[in-house]
Amino acid sequence: MPYGSYHEISARIREVRGKLKKAEFADILGIPRPNFYKYEDGRLPPADVLQKIADYGGVTVKWLLTGKEEGGSLEKTRPPEQPPIAPEPARPCEIEEFLFTLVLRAFLEFINKKNSEYLATYGYKHIARLITAVYNHCARGQEPPSLGLFEKIEIDLG
Repeated sequence: MPYGSYHEISARIREVRGKLKKAEFADILGIPRPNFYKYEDGRLPPADVLQKIADYGGVTVKWLLTGKEEGGSLEKTRPPEQPPIAPEPARPCEIEEFLFTLVLRAFLEFINKKNSEYLATYGYKHIARLITAVYNHCARGQEPPSLGLFEKIEIDLG
């Protein structure tokens, strides 16, 4: 790797993010949340994302990649408490096809367990909220989709 460990880059990204939650930071940058989570877990972001992070943090892309600024300084040029740069309009979350397939499979198992009137009783809006909640829960890496997860989240949604 020409610029050292990607985990070192991830640590510098976390340093730029500061006290913001990952989801908030991804929204500020205008990148899909699942993608941002992967960058903090060690995946190398593409150049445009590195530039957005550098711009937000008042650092250079070189610092994100190597930990060194021009002249060898490790100092950032903007303190973290400065208000964030206005983000680009947020793009809709990109759905990962494999995960969505697993969510739909678990949803069909959930529907098969319920009676045939479930769809008519709750309607499409409720079902869309349920599927979306399960997908987002799984996309954050909290647990894989399952019948039990659908049952638990359905109770939470009311």
